[in-house]
Amino acid sequence: MTVLLTRSDVERAVDVDEVLEVLGEGFRAPAPVQPPLRVRTELPGPGTATCLMPGLLPGVPAYTVKVNAKFPDASPALRGVVCLHDLETGELLG
Repeated sequence: MTVLLTRSDVERAVDVDEVLEVLGEGFRAPAPVQPPLRVRTELPGPGTATCLMPGLLPGVPAYTVKVNAKFPDASPALRGVVCLHDLETGELLG
């Protein structure tokens, strides 16, 4: 089952200190064997679109695909979504 989380859902569900520790570990981890592919393209107008795929971590049986839209004159200028997929089946998890 796919789960769509709002900001409030995430704030209620996570321990911020624990998340910061895990994020720190990720930033300190060695570079992945297969670096993610970043695709960026101009749009007809003031924006750009970027896709970063896949996001992988050793020992995690899932991957992420991140899609951003950047419009410098908008507030916020950067908006996007991160999709979490099962590594074996491709099922959208969140």
